This record gives sequence, structure tokens and C-alpha cells, in this order.
Amino acid sequence: MLKKWHLSRKALAPGYGLTEMTMAVAIRQLGKDFKRYIVDRNKLIVGKCIQERDEENEETVTFVECGEVCDCCEVQITDDEEKTLADGFVGHIKVNGPCVMQGYYNSNGAITSAIDEKGWLDTQDLGFIDNKHLVIIGRQKEMIIINGVNYIPNDIEKLIKESTQTGELEHCIACGYFDEETGAEELVIFIKYDTDKFEFIELAEHIRQTVLISLGIRLRSVVRVDEIPQTHTGKVQRFKLIENLKQGNICEIDKCKSEKLIKLDKKEKLNDITYVKEIIRQEVKKMVLISEVSDDENFFDLGIDSFRLVEFHKNIQECLGIRLAVTILLDYPTINTISEKIVLDLNEKKNIVVGKKKSRTSNSAIAVVGMACRFPNDVNSPEAFWNMLESGINPITEIPDTHWSRDGKIKNGSFLENIDQFDPLFLVFHLKKQKPWIHSNEFC
Repeated sequence: MLKKWHLSRKALAPGYGLTEMTMAVAIRQLGKDFKRYIVDRNKLIVGKCIQERDEENEETVTFVECGEVCDCCEVQITDDEEKTLADGFVGHIKVNGPCVMQGYYNSNGAITSAIDEKGWLDTQDLGFIDNKHLVIIGRQKEMIIINGVNYIPNDIEKLIKESTQTGELEHCIACGYFDEETGAEELVIFIKYDTDKFEFIELAEHIRQTVLISLGIRLRSVVRVDEIPQTHTGKVQRFKLIENLKQGNICEIDKCKSEKLIKLDKKEKLNDITYVKEIIRQEVKKMVLISEVSDDENFFDLGIDSFRLVEFHKNIQECLGIRLAVTILLDYPTINTISEKIVLDLNEKKNIVVGKKKSRTSNSAIAVVGMACRFPNDVNSPEAFWNMLESGINPITEIPDTHWSRDGKIKNGSFLENIDQFDPLFLVFHLKKQKPWIHSNEFC
């Protein structure tokens, strides 16, 4: 920012203070350069040491030190159990000294929760210390935790503002929304926007895609508001936005109109293979919980097994707003191949339908057209299985000549005939899964 306006990095002096401390806690001496910290966002956990990185990317977040702690006070970083932490460890920032307030006016006892018996004031901020220099991460109550990863609201807001045209957003506020039904925290974006609703819906979809592609987070909603509540000092009151949303004082975006608008430009977006790849890549990262994946690596080799493949298939359909063949991920099991297949089929108008599939009504008839099973003792139908149970036949036998044991100690077992003819792909199994128990007709 300073370089853009031809200013020296020494032109600003970052600092940290609070009213309860009257006033400064740490400040950088004017004329001295300040340090920037690029850290792994996944390691920003109270009680854990930060992990610095050399370059900024989607897995990092950047902070600037606030200078050296002032002589008039003491600062300590503590974990959730009030234990003091060493340099570089993330924790709760607490201050002490003669400048700490004596109490709140007409507080009705609020002072007891703010200052402990030794005089340490809990600032409600999170941060860490590096060689007596204080680094602020953010407000403890405002930290957004999704799938075990800490996200800083200002970081998300900066991402969204940079993705839109200059001046298009007057205010963009990111908040965590705890869903009591699912027990999970979700991300809500509040926008102060003055144009008509249809234009806002288009902006909301842009924000959804930006956050999904950059952070891998599906937004709960984008909410349009007339005003952003603030304190008398200008601090955003995020909790009031969430309270108003839960109480119904402000409404989430009209989803019906949003879906109609999305369909207008969905085909154009899906023709962009870079867009399709990025959406699928982010879904893969979320499934396997790693930051980097190869576009040519098999989904099964990445750890998406046959059971998680169903969820993966569903997520791709929801993110892209299309319907895919059930077996498409088996035939095209890499990011590159599935992306190319989707774009190709859309251009040729086959195999893929844009839009969500209509759900069945509750009174729809369901027909069972067949059942099949295979069990030891040459049982190949539900009727044969029932007869075996009814007759009390024991399927445990001696090891047949067509099977062998590795150690020769096991003499009996239950065996399926012609196991080498098992078709794993028909049942959505990866070949690696079958090797330990069908190799050389070995029993399991």
C-alpha cells in the first residue's frame, strides 16, 4: 500500500492500544522499519506455535507487528488454561501495569470478568510476541473457525474487496454463524449495497464463487443490509449483525431469484475449463485435507475411497449446478480428465444437465426390481441364503485346494467361489482395495 503512493515503509508506525489501558500497549518507533509475518493460517490455534512461510498464498495470512511493548505495562500471552506461553505461540493477550483501568463506570460487576485478582486485563484479542514485539491476530470473539481452520474476518473481507471493482463495495463484513441444528460454524457475508436487488444478486454470486475458489468455503449466505452497526469509536459490531439475522430483522438473499440469475450465465462459466478445474480442485482439497494436489493424480490415490466418492460426486454437482452420470468419476478419475469431460459434454449438449434435479415427492412410488447377494457355501441368491440359515448349515469348511494360507496354520474358513472374477469397478471399488484379498485366489 505504501509503495503504491511512493511512501517509505518507515512513514507509518504501527501500534496497539485500548481504552481500558489508557492508551498505548505497543508501538513501533517512528523512522524504524516494521516486520511482516507470513504464517500458515492452519496453525493459528491458541496454544500452538506459528509456522512462518516464505510466500503468500491461499494457505497463508499476513500480519504486521505493532512494535515493542511500552515500558509502562507488561504483556503476556496465555493459553485457554491461563498458562503463559513462550514467544511465537498464539494465545490470549493480557496486559498489566499502572495504566490499566480500575473498572467500568456503572458496570454492575463486569470488572470481575475483565481483570483477574493479580491485575491482568484480558483484552479479548489474540496474538503472539516475537522478541518483545507484539503481533495482533484479531478479536477472540470474531475469529471464524470452519472445519478446524481459523479464518480472520478482515482477511476474508480484503479478499472480497480486491476481487470486485474499486468502490463497488461500501462495506463488506464477514461473520461466523453458528448453526445450532448442525453444530457447525458457517460463514455469512454482510454487504451494505445501495443498488437494486437484481444487481446485488449478481454481486452475491460473484462473492460466493470468490470465497469458494480462494478459500474452499461454501457461504451460508450473502446478506444485504442498509446499515453496518458500529461503536462510537467506529468498530464494527459483528455480533449485532448476526443477532439481527437470527431474529429475522434482516433477510438472506432471495434464493429463487439467485438461482434464476445463476442459470443465465452458468453455461458461459462452465465453458471455461480453468473455472471448472479450480472448483473441482478445491473440492478435492477439502476431501483429502491437503493444501496442494496434482491435477493428474487419481482420486483414489489421493485418498478418496469408494464411499467418499459418492459425497465428492454430490459436492461437484452442487458447486457447478449440474447433474453428472453416476459412474463419471470412475471413467475420468483425475481433475484434468473430469474437467475436460464436463466442458466437452456441455459443448456437445450431452450427458450433463445444467440445473439441479427435482426431488421426488413424498408419495412417489418406488419399485424394487431385483436383489442379489453372494455368500460362502455357494449361496448366490436371497432365497438360497435364507434356506441356508433355516437349515442351520455351517458355511465354515476346510481350506479347499484352490486356496492357500500364507502361514499354513489356518485349516478352516468361509470362502467365496471364483473370487478372481470379482468386478471392483461395478461396485465402485478401486483396484488397490481388492489386491490384498484376491491376489492368487488367496482367502481373507
